[in-house]
Amino acid sequence: MDTVDVDIRPGGHWKMTMVGKDDPEWRAPVNATFTEVVENQLLVGYETAQSIPGIEDGTRLSLSLELIPEGDGTRLELRQGPFPEEMREMSAIGWRQSFHKLDALLETPAKFRNDPDDHQGDDS
Repeated sequence: MDTVDVDIRPGGHWKMTMVGKDDPEWRAPVNATFTEVVENQLLVGYETAQSIPGIEDGTRLSLSLELIPEGDGTRLELRQGPFPEEMREMSAIGWRQSFHKLDALLETPAKFRNDPDDHQGDDS
């Protein structure tokens, strides 16, 4: 990710620029709008397709993230689309990579997480 700006509320936004891991010149902007927000339970929103190969400009792409208590943890259900067949696998791979990063972050004790804006204890 290059930039991230999130305003989590109905009518709020999720703006970011994805950057390719293998090709930093590859960038994909995301400019989504939240339509439904239920704290600790549900995020629903959409993005209007612009210059996405295989998707007609103006197509509304929906995204739903639902957090469901399950045993001692939480199950996340994600729904996104519509995507043409050739984009489904790419989207699934991207989400899996994001969830692996989230898992690693959540497993790291807060005091060891690298926050570039937090310079507490920094002698510089």
